[in-house]
Amino acid sequence: PVELKELVEKIKIYEKIAGKNERVVSDREFNERTYARRGIYAAKNLEGGEILTEDKLMFLRPNVTIGVEKLEDLLNKELVVDVKKGTPIDFPMVK
Repeated sequence: PVELKELVEKIKIYEKIAGKNERVVSDREFNERTYARRGIYAAKNLEGGEILTEDKLMFLRPNVTIGVEKLEDLLNKELVVDVKKGTPIDFPMVK
């Protein structure tokens, strides 16, 4: 019983020292995440009516519109506007 009480006290001390396991993203980290992630850009001049394929796109930093995780949602969609090379691609540009 005495050893158990000492063990419980030591565990409580360890928990205080270890701190919380909860990961909190600071405002700065959240804002800088945009610059660290890649976005989807036009790899060449594209005309309205063209179907988006991976060879017509490039993936660059920063991610200002759609991130690469949404690539599948853009592929094989038709552009409704002309897009110049290097322009970020966004959902309103396709149907």
